[in-house]
Amino acid sequence: MLFNSFRFLCVFPLVAAVYFWIPLRWRCGFLLVASYYFYSCWRPEYLVLLILSTVLDYWLARGLAVVQGRGRKRALLAVSLASNLGVLLVSKYAARDPANQWLVPVGVSFYVFQSLGYMIDVYRDPRSVERRLLFFALYLAFFPQLVSGPIERARRLIPQFSRTPRFSIPALHFGLRLIAWGFFKKLVVADRLAPFVSEVFARVGQVPALALLLGVYFFSIQIYSDFSGYSDIARGTARILGFKLGLNFDRPYFSASFSEFWHKWHISLSTWFRDYVYIPLGGSRVKGRPRRVLNLFLVFALSGLWHGADAKFAVWGLLHAFFLSVGGVVLGLPRAVSIFVVFHCVTFAWIFFRAATLSDAGLILSRLATDLNFAPQSWAETFYLFTGDSRGFAEFVAACFFVAVFWVLEWATPRRILYSETAFIFLAFAVLVFGRYGGTRFIYFQF
Repeated sequence: MLFNSFRFLCVFPLVAAVYFWIPLRWRCGFLLVASYYFYSCWRPEYLVLLILSTVLDYWLARGLAVVQGRGRKRALLAVSLASNLGVLLVSKYAARDPANQWLVPVGVSFYVFQSLGYMIDVYRDPRSVERRLLFFALYLAFFPQLVSGPIERARRLIPQFSRTPRFSIPALHFGLRLIAWGFFKKLVVADRLAPFVSEVFARVGQVPALALLLGVYFFSIQIYSDFSGYSDIARGTARILGFKLGLNFDRPYFSASFSEFWHKWHISLSTWFRDYVYIPLGGSRVKGRPRRVLNLFLVFALSGLWHGADAKFAVWGLLHAFFLSVGGVVLGLPRAVSIFVVFHCVTFAWIFFRAATLSDAGLILSRLATDLNFAPQSWAETFYLFTGDSRGFAEFVAACFFVAVFWVLEWATPRRILYSETAFIFLAFAVLVFGRYGGTRFIYFQF
């Protein structure tokens, strides 16, 4: 069930009303049923896999907490790693064939990483095991963040289930503002840019090079507003129910270094790789810069492959590893210049992420290097491509306008927006009047 669907807008208020109406002792069970219903709306068989993964890791974790001996513990952890990573690898390779898309469970990358993080935590500290199957199942299936994150840690989310919070007007207000901000990003910004991005990346050899350039910029904005919009809606719905999810994006495009960018972009994933891959490899404590750089490249190669079993994602990850390894060159620049450089390097890497194939990405780069010009004819061809008719002209102007509004709001700091009644009214009005409706999937649903 999509957040931006009519069904969700009808079902969520009903779920929230019933949740706060029923006795406290039934609330977590009700949330689990609601979460399973939410997930099964895509395909019921996806739910079967989620439940099987839940039961398997629940019992493996219970075993980790009681068995003695490092060998036995490693064996149990290995079973969990094999089952979870096996599901993930099969899903990623199935996604490469459009005919097998139905084999790719929605959100599998997110709940698999949550479960893996939990299992590693229990292996490290058996006292962190969750003995209540209901709470562990809800931890993996909690519907606000099930399909696209944030990737929550068990030690942060599960204790909140024990508190079963009561209805709160301040939480309702804050949650609605987060949801309005998220819907603005998704429906008013991302979904208005999507047709232009799709047109450009579907015909990389035919469209003007200037259109390619604008398409790359548009995608950079689209993917951020789409993904961070989902995270805001997830946090808002959870807050209304009385739960706090972690901040997943913190104005990353205003970062003045590549390290700062990765502290602010998809925070839950970057910290997951830091804690469960980079630090176990030795992190920054290993002796010698070559070894630290090697660890960095390994982590980002894995991060790229987490997005899909395709060389283009690996290249995207390795580019970011390269940026981080040489990123010190931007530190001595004025902050505004550093932000400009970091944003454009990140946008450059998005070419490999969005292109249909690695060869398409190479063609885009080749055409930008050899065919790009800013002559009046090139502008006219690009303008005609994006507008076409009177309706297309209006859509293009609206998209450009709301991109500008989005940048202003981002620069003004969303934290202020979330406490401003005027900003909330504006966002709600923009979503209702200018939002593009039609149930377009969030980009990260495919990951």
